This record gives sequence, structure tokens and C-alpha cells, in this order.
Amino acid sequence: MRDYQLGQLQVLLRHARATIPYYASSFAGLDFDDLNWNKFASLPRLGRPELQERFAALRSRATPASHGKPAEGQSSGSTGTPIRVRVENQRLPNWGSPVASVYPTGPAAALNVQTDVSEQLDWLLQEDPDYLITHTSNLGALAELSLRKRVRLPRLRQARSFSEALRPALRETVRAAWGVEIADVYSCEEAGYIALQCPQHEHYHVQAENLIVEILDADGKFCAPGETGEVVLTTLHNFAMPLIRYRLGDYAEFGDPCPCGRGLPVLRRIHGRQRNMLRLPDGR
Repeated sequence: MRDYQLGQLQVLLRHARATIPYYASSFAGLDFDDLNWNKFASLPRLGRPELQERFAALRSRATPASHGKPAEGQSSGSTGTPIRVRVENQRLPNWGSPVASVYPTGPAAALNVQTDVSEQLDWLLQEDPDYLITHTSNLGALAELSLRKRVRLPRLRQARSFSEALRPALRETVRAAWGVEIADVYSCEEAGYIALQCPQHEHYHVQAENLIVEILDADGKFCAPGETGEVVLTTLHNFAMPLIRYRLGDYAEFGDPCPCGRGLPVLRRIHGRQRNMLRLPDGR
């Protein structure tokens, strides 16, 4: 996997330097013919302010024709100001139906997450779903209300959470409320899926085929498994607006290799945004 990533990086870095003004400047004079991981780690990091302020300069002037027409997306603005990104349109449409045809499916229903939580719970009791997918904080509110009202969702097989950091206590709350496990997704608008929870464990597998995840300390050095550091992403397949060593603003920890055998890098814990963290007197 590391050899594959390095080969894809060479293609991406050459494309970025040749077609993107921001990288043409920051990568000027660099040799990508003999790329290795030490050279990659020496590349400058991209911050959220640069992404906000230099959007036009970060767009490719010539995406490969076979990659489709680029489209634009926008983050939720959870850090205060939304982030605009440019993605290749081929990643957006028409992939769901072919994938769904491989697996048995059933009817789906949706309700606006801004609906009052008591109304949401009444609706869920009426729908009696097999699977529940919602924002992490909303999932917690529903589970706590279910416990207070002493009602259950009898057919529920799994709850799926996304968009926010998942705390261990919420897993216990959902087990107590409905007797099911949570399957969590770690993603962002800028890069898509980052890591998916292992089906057999509570840690996460990095989607290493599509991106590189670094976890760095305050000095920019790699964190060992179990050490908390800043999440830095590199997207490998977005040639419309590559994010190369992008400082996402999250903090996380790598973990030891997973016994499930998948072989993908493991995120042991995801702590969430820096702006939502407090430092205790003992340094934690």
C-alpha cells in the first residue's frame, strides 16, 4: 500500500506543480523523480486559512479530460467559516445504484435533523427501522430520550453516526437504550471518507487507497501509536483541487495494527477539533 501511495503521489505532485498556481510556487525547484517518504514529509503543509483565502490559486487549470468536469462543494462551517473545495465530478453521481444492486435493500425514510428530538423519536417508533443513520450528537439525544421514556426500537440492528467526534460514553448509552452497536464514520467535506470503523472493533481503518493520513505533534514530527497529534491529509485522486498535507484541524491517535487482517492503518481514537479542546493543568 505504501508503494502504491508513493507512486500515486508522484503523479499527483507533478500535476499540481504543472497546473496549479499555488503549488507551482511552493513546489518550485523540487525533484519528484526520486520521491520518498522523507521528501514528502518535508513538503509545506496547507492550512485552512490558505484554503479559504487562496481558493482560486489552488484550483487546477487543466484536469485530465477522463476525470470529468469538476464540481464545487462546501464544508459545514463547524470551525466558524465554511471551506470551499473543488472535486472531480466523477466521484459524485451514479455510483450508488450499481453498488446497491449487489446487496439486499429495503425502503428508506428520512426526517430533517432539525426536527424536535421528541418528534424524531415518535417518528422512529412509527417507522421501526432496521438501521438508523444520523449526526452523532443527535444520536445521543435520541438514545437519552429513549432511556427516559423507556421506549425501544425493537427492529433496530445498528446505529450509524457521522459528522462529529464519537465519545465512548455514547456507545454505552446506545447499547443501554436499544441494545445495538454504533458504526461510526470519520469524514470531511474536503476529502470525503477518511476512516471507517472496523466491523469487529471500535477503532477505525484509514481509507489508505484514497488518501494519506499523517498525525503530527506540535513540532511537525510523526506521532507514535497512542500519541495525540494533528490530523494532516493528502488526497490522492482529486486532480481538480489536490489537498497536499492539509491541516484538517482535527486531533487523533494512531493505533496498533488491527487483528482483523485488513492491513489498513488504524486510528485508535478521534478527538475532534482543536477549538473544542481544553488543556488541563497536568498537560492532558
